[in-house]
Amino acid sequence: MILLNNLSQLQQYNLAYKEQLYFQPIVLPSDICLQGFLPKQIQNNYSIEVHLMSYDGDEFIADLTDSFKVLFAVSNANQNYFNIQLKDFDQIDKENIELFLLKVIVRNNGLLLYSKITEPYRKLKTSKICYGVIDDFAMMIISKAGFIKINSETFQFGQGLQDSGFEIDYNEGNYYLYVDCLDTVQVGYCYKGEDVKIDLPLIATEFLQENGCQLPLIRLSATYNCFDNVKNAYYGDPKTLLNYPGNDQTLIHQNSFYIQGQLQIQPSEIKRNITFLGKPQRTENIEKLSVFGLEVFPDWKMREIESILSGRRIFVDGIEYIYRGAKSFTRDEIQGSNSWIFKTELENAPKVNDFTCIEDCITNCYYFVITSGTKDQDYYREDKSKIGDTYQELIDYFNSLNDIISVTDVDTSTIGCHIVAAIKIDSFGYVPSFIYYKMPLNEYRIFVKFDDCKNPIKLCDGMTNCASLPSGITSTYSTFRGCALLPSLITSSSEIERPYQPFRYTVLEERWNDVNYYDFRRYPDGTVELNFQAMGPEDFYDLIDEYVLRLDTPGVPTTVVNEDYENVSIYIDLEGNLFVTGNTTNNMLTFKLTYKI
Repeated sequence: MILLNNLSQLQQYNLAYKEQLYFQPIVLPSDICLQGFLPKQIQNNYSIEVHLMSYDGDEFIADLTDSFKVLFAVSNANQNYFNIQLKDFDQIDKENIELFLLKVIVRNNGLLLYSKITEPYRKLKTSKICYGVIDDFAMMIISKAGFIKINSETFQFGQGLQDSGFEIDYNEGNYYLYVDCLDTVQVGYCYKGEDVKIDLPLIATEFLQENGCQLPLIRLSATYNCFDNVKNAYYGDPKTLLNYPGNDQTLIHQNSFYIQGQLQIQPSEIKRNITFLGKPQRTENIEKLSVFGLEVFPDWKMREIESILSGRRIFVDGIEYIYRGAKSFTRDEIQGSNSWIFKTELENAPKVNDFTCIEDCITNCYYFVITSGTKDQDYYREDKSKIGDTYQELIDYFNSLNDIISVTDVDTSTIGCHIVAAIKIDSFGYVPSFIYYKMPLNEYRIFVKFDDCKNPIKLCDGMTNCASLPSGITSTYSTFRGCALLPSLITSSSEIERPYQPFRYTVLEERWNDVNYYDFRRYPDGTVELNFQAMGPEDFYDLIDEYVLRLDTPGVPTTVVNEDYENVSIYIDLEGNLFVTGNTTNNMLTFKLTYKI
């Protein structure tokens, strides 16, 4: 958002004949992030005020200063500057307003130093709907000998749910039970004479609305090498703090905002290198996408979008794309309008295939690693039908699949972790994505691994019960000085570990407080490594945006982090809150993550 010197510069007082007033949409409090530069002065004793004003700037509504994070500092280019970012909507909601602008006033030793206003904002309304997913198998059990429990009330399937205000949809093998987001839902049934109760994870979908209609918003953001000369903004860490009692040293400026827009897939650009004899050597597939606005933009918003496209890395809804550079705006075709139409082309990272003289090559095999129980135990297919109760029946089942080349019982003594058994399957055809052991429940699900047929290296991934290393290992080396041979004996050696700053978490969600280990490090080059393992509740398997912890300040990223590890996806927001989506392994959540700050 740009900052203006006075009301006369606002778009609304300079509209063309058929131009519409533009309001910047905001969804989260952090969407309001402003920065200003200050002149150098002998004394630095700053104070700041942020006023909530009517959208035309004529009326003072409230003092919002306490609702903002504030930083006064000196940049690495020796410039005095301030950053402010909204913490919450409490005061704005209290005033019950949708359209507004902000006025920022800075004083030094009580003397007015800075006074500017923003273009107007529109605070968007959100609504949330929650639902739980019950597959056909679970619903079959419920309908025969089970129940659904919502809070303290128990229902047999189809009995009283609709009368009590609950809705159920069915689509492609799944039942969708819609409830209040605060409800607790359980599926219960009897298995082998024992009562089993499983908490049903609720999925919350949040909608952005205006006058009851869902809005098609996309989020544009970019990163920079400290300073953006296009927008004249500083994105680095503070070099020196200026004298302000409420300084928030972690507050880094960001260039990120929502627009009404859409991302659309375009045909890929495929380049092929062909030899003289007609053999392909290399193919390069570049996936094209177009991003365009669904409304027209004024001059000031066009410049802000161009500043995003001038960034080092460009993101749409948190996903990075490549922008080659082009003219991205054309004038609105309506005569008498001074607005702009936005449309440009983005790319995914190129996908490259390099070919050798060998036509086709398959070197990998499928592996199922059984981590607990015994070899002879119950095994189940993906559809939860039973395979058998012996290890041989499991091997016979794999041998019965189409296009199987071989099924081999792997010698577990060659594997660097303690496991019950491992099966290697060499096949050109279908291999199940997973099987169940012991019981057809998610906590007993084994996912297939794809690894080298001769020298697999991934069989112990996600496990902590590593086999102990042999002791008494020695090695020798020889060095030459001139012509003389100088033998030496080494009993142990280790690389010099590069320096790092250890840190921890400030908040840990209660259900994950059984932490086996964690190792959080930040290196001088801004690289952050997270190693974490914790035991979750026994009846909690499917994780959907599950809040786990908040990182301490050294680990808080400057851009959102989206990474996958094994069977979970990790998301870290700009506050350092870490969320997980996926599955635990035997109720154990394990992840290893590296990202740059």
